[in-house]
Amino acid sequence: MKNNQSIIFTFWERSFHLLRYISLFEWLRILAKKWTVLRFVTTHTFVDMWVLFHFFLSFSSILIMKYSGYAPLHVSLVIYGSLRILEIFVYQINVLLFDEYRAQVRGRNYILKSTRRMVLLLLHNFIEIIFWFGSTYILFTDNFSVNLRDFSVVEIIYLSFIRMTNFGSSPLNYTSSTGLQLLWFQSIIGLFMTLIVLARFLGTLPSPKTFDDK
Repeated sequence: MKNNQSIIFTFWERSFHLLRYISLFEWLRILAKKWTVLRFVTTHTFVDMWVLFHFFLSFSSILIMKYSGYAPLHVSLVIYGSLRILEIFVYQINVLLFDEYRAQVRGRNYILKSTRRMVLLLLHNFIEIIFWFGSTYILFTDNFSVNLRDFSVVEIIYLSFIRMTNFGSSPLNYTSSTGLQLLWFQSIIGLFMTLIVLARFLGTLPSPKTFDDK
């Protein structure tokens, strides 16, 4: 396939190709090509397990933030959660815009295992991001108008959900530039995940048969 893409497409394609190396999952896949013992990493089953593991880890991080007083663990979870959010964002951009193009350039077929599976994985990623931001808000609660440590776990998740989807008003107002940046970042991620990624793959789901089709 001849490359007739524009300069801006080439720039972002190469940028997101490099950004994928911030991902622990990407490095595991690279090592799996060299070490036979890690070949399981390249399977769809491992991807499913990877997503489920981080789904539960992100929820657990809220519990740890709220009920544990061990600060180094809190900071470690927020750093890892931030990298995980960036990993999801970069991965979804690559799947949405660039992976199919890269496969065509290499003369390979680009085929998803299942659109239903992809949508389910996206929903897990969406909720996982809500959990990660919820735990981040607890750590940086001094940058907001309310003390997140006084809220229940359900309320913290709800506040993060509101910011992610912009559904309804939220008492979570910033009192510093750090708080503003966190809220702004989650709003951008939420807009991207809902309006672009989910909408794109929801449209690929096969329509169920109806009695009118008979």
